[in-house]
Amino acid sequence: MLKRDELTNPNSCLNRSRDDEMLFVLLGRDKAAPVVIRAWVTERLRIGENQVDDPQILEALACARHMENARRIELAEKKSRGKLNVVESAEFNLLQATYFDYLDSGPCRKE
Repeated sequence: MLKRDELTNPNSCLNRSRDDEMLFVLLGRDKAAPVVIRAWVTERLRIGENQVDDPQILEALACARHMENARRIELAEKKSRGKLNVVESAEFNLLQATYFDYLDSGPCRKE
């Protein structure tokens, strides 16, 4: 969820948290965030707190995909300027592959 939406939505996770409850925020620019989100999803499913098609799970996975796509676009722009280093090039190639795998197997799949 975007920061502005999280702050203005009275039913958001942030706004439903207790005043004395610990929070941990992942930023979209954090390259580790999508991996952490997927680990959280995996654990929620493992412990039986959610089902695969729960809105909370679907939103989390969409958020992870959005973060990865934003990073992929950022790296593509950097690549077009010839500014990718070796590590970024490997990351870009992985993000490209997983992005097209998602398109091939996800809701955007063309029959």
